[in-house]
Amino acid sequence: MEDSSQKKTVLLVEDDRSIRELYAMAFLNAGLQVIMAEHGEQGLRKALEHHPDLILLDIDMPLMNGHEVFERIRADAWGQTVPVIFLTNRSDARDIAHANVLSPTDYIVKANLPVKQVVNKVLSTLGVAQVR
Repeated sequence: MEDSSQKKTVLLVEDDRSIRELYAMAFLNAGLQVIMAEHGEQGLRKALEHHPDLILLDIDMPLMNGHEVFERIRADAWGQTVPVIFLTNRSDARDIAHANVLSPTDYIVKANLPVKQVVNKVLSTLGVAQVR
């Protein structure tokens, strides 16, 4: 079994508890370590404290939205290169265009992609073997 100190870490910033737990379980089952945050401020704090290997970021959240969190992460020296994937249900073309101006690693609409495929996108981005 892989040493936990060598596992890749994902920060999941999602305000919906059931969605957060669903994705967290899927990432854990794929062999990743998971840090969870339930709102934008907590997500930013945990990102800057733990320096995860990848961040999954919802857009519509209390206290600080995903766009603000993303901009603040990118303002930090460490955060300039960390992969950030928007994981949201916002599918309007204007929302996607606004997010893409920020240049995230990817933009995933939760309702359009099964959890397993989201996990595989994350694993691929991290350079880890995908789940079959």
